[in-house]
Formats: sequence, structure tokens, C-alpha cells
Amino acid sequence: MTDAAKTLCPYCGVGCGLEVMPPAGAGRATYRDGKGRPVWKVRGDRSHPSSQGMVCVKGATISESLDKDRLKYPMLRETLADSLRRVSWEEALEAIVARLKTVLRDYGPDGICVYGSGQFQTEDYYVAQKLLKGCLGTNNFDANSRLCMSSAVSGYINSLGSDGPPCCYEDLELTDCAFLIGTNTAECHPIIFNRLRQHHKKIARSNSSSSIPEPPKPPKPPTCISPLIPAPTLICSTALPIYCCDRAAPIAYLLMNVPLGLSTTPG
Repeated sequence: MTDAAKTLCPYCGVGCGLEVMPPAGAGRATYRDGKGRPVWKVRGDRSHPSSQGMVCVKGATISESLDKDRLKYPMLRETLADSLRRVSWEEALEAIVARLKTVLRDYGPDGICVYGSGQFQTEDYYVAQKLLKGCLGTNNFDANSRLCMSSAVSGYINSLGSDGPPCCYEDLELTDCAFLIGTNTAECHPIIFNRLRQHHKKIARSNSSSSIPEPPKPPKPPTCISPLIPAPTLICSTALPIYCCDRAAPIAYLLMNVPLGLSTTPG
């Protein structure tokens, strides 16, 4: 394999496109790390619609996770006080089955629950559901891909009546005002932030603006910062569209309000 393979970054939800190239290639030197070991090289995919060739430090260094401190075989310990020891797959699976049988015997199916990874693929979900519901008889299964956004979904429903983000990536280059609530986009979704910054630079002499009402001192300052008292976001996010609509100003919501009673102010 000598050509770059297109793939997606697995970290945040922006879904940036990556091109991964093997260490060796025709007509070029082998890619190596600082210790001289062959490494895969990663670059941004310029044809990808969300990232447009941009890549943050997490995506750019993703190949380092392929072989660094990876778990390569089963490890087992009887108690938390014991040290982990290497075991065979057969012994590891027998230990898991024995523990599951003990829980089922003592507590029934409701004694078992699983919190799945946000990196689950459709096939992973299918197999997990078969095991937990069909085999073990428990309904206690959910995944981070749904639960980690539960508070944001609540905000979307309360504010917009829909449980999904109301804008698309193209709106970032069309908006006159980007209103970010309870988020440090520069750290959490740097490619989205970079697209906003590029758009702002292109129309710096126009009326474009961005506002962060409760900022954790972002590393790259927005046009203006509006510090507010704790938990006013429901009122603020309700009033802002009315204000903007009165002035015919397009607006892109990146994150909506947090539920009442939760404060996003520092400290």
C-alpha cells in the first residue's frame, strides 16, 4: 500500500476528513518518528466538506495511538489490590462469563448494565443489543453517543422544538452573528472555530460579530464577550432570535442553552 487512505478522525463530533499514508512509499524516504521507528503520516483531506483540509493536533497525531501503550492481550486481576497479569483469551472469557452468571443469580437481569462507547459502529450496537437484551435479558444498555448530548438535546427541544442542531456547516460562512453558549469551541472543536475565524477575517469590515455570553477565557478572543449572571441562557437564547429577526440578521446557533438550574459560569 503506497497511496493515502481516506478516513475520519474519531475524536470530537466535527467528523474531520483525514488522509493516512503508510511509512514506506515509492520515490520518497520512509516516515519515521524521533526514535527512528517507521510511522504512518496523517494530513487533512482537502476534499472533505466539514474540515476542508484543516486538521487539529489530535487528528494530526492520531497515528501515534496505533502502537503506543496499546493493550495487546487480556489482562486480569482478582481484586483492585492485585496486580494485572497476562492471561489467555480462554481464561479471560471464562472469568467474564463466571462474573455475569454470579450477578444474574444474585440480582437478576436488572443487576447488569452496560454503558457503550461513543465510537460504536452500527454493527457494534447490533451485537451488544443481541447479547444484553436477547441473551442476558436486561434492558439496561445505552451509549455515550446518546447520553453525552442529553443536556444539549434538552436545550434544543426547549429552544427550537427539535432535538438536533438547526444549522449545517455551510451556515458558518453565511452567518452575520455566531452565538456560542456554554462552550469553549477553540479547545473542544478547533476546526469549527477556525472556520468561524476565517469567515470573520473575510468580512472583518462588515457587521459580522461573535459573542460568548459565559466564556471560560477562550484562547482566541471573539469579537465581543458578554459576561452574564449564572444560568440566564434560556432567557438569552430566547431573546436573541427575536432581536436578530427584527434586524433581519442571519444567525447560526452552535450550542443551545443548558437546562435551568445548571450554571456554565467558571468556578
